[in-house]
Amino acid sequence: MIVSFIQELHARGVSHAQIAEQAGLPRGRIHQIKHTGPAPEDAFPGTGTITPATPLKREAGNARPVVAMGDVTAAKRVEDLARPDRNGNVLVFTGIHPQGALGAVDLLTSEIAPVWGQVGENRFPAVVGVEYDPAIGEPVRAEPASPLYRHEET
Repeated sequence: MIVSFIQELHARGVSHAQIAEQAGLPRGRIHQIKHTGPAPEDAFPGTGTITPATPLKREAGNARPVVAMGDVTAAKRVEDLARPDRNGNVLVFTGIHPQGALGAVDLLTSEIAPVWGQVGENRFPAVVGVEYDPAIGEPVRAEPASPLYRHEET
């Protein structure tokens, strides 16, 4: 808990020196406490299996359900983050366009430390704004379009 609090403050731009001063501890101790847990990129997906859920979309011409290739690509990228042990989490990525799911994954992989600093191990929804290159369908920029809200366990 204290590790996530320190990580959250640091992700918000508070320096280790400022945290140490407020806590009445040496700066080195704050740095040590912050780094006792797993790295954000290791802790975020958890230690269990990640089951990416890809949404079905309707084909325009005949309303047949299909899975967009961008959603499959996003699911594969999420799968690459996991260390499977069959006891994991479900992540659902969906967007107005498949590039939205790719952008969400891009945001998680490139900005994992600040995201982890805000949400830790809690569940959270996110709205992500994505700019993408239409020639290749890949995101060129992704950023949160809303605050990250933690779902507290009850």
